[in-house]
Amino acid sequence: MNVIELINTLKQRPGMYIGKNNIFCLKSFIDGWYFRNMEEDTNMDILIEFYLWLQNKFNIRDNRNWDELLFLVFDKNEEKALNNFFVLFDDFLSPANNAER
Repeated sequence: MNVIELINTLKQRPGMYIGKNNIFCLKSFIDGWYFRNMEEDTNMDILIEFYLWLQNKFNIRDNRNWDELLFLVFDKNEEKALNNFFVLFDDFLSPANNAER
């Protein structure tokens, strides 16, 4: 399983996997999943690309992680940031955006 497949699985029922609908819980879950076996080809670089895409989309340049950036953009609301993460990640992966990368 790679990180895109993991995110698509989590998207269906995030509370079941991460405990509560919170962007920071999602980030912690994904990090823990990755660190369980860092040798596995998980395509984690896609999250760096996603972070750069978010910076461009929202015109924010700083040293925040993608979870912190979304928390800020969505009015410091953890649940709203989580829900929008899935929408934005799908948008990021869309064929139109793939052509731009």
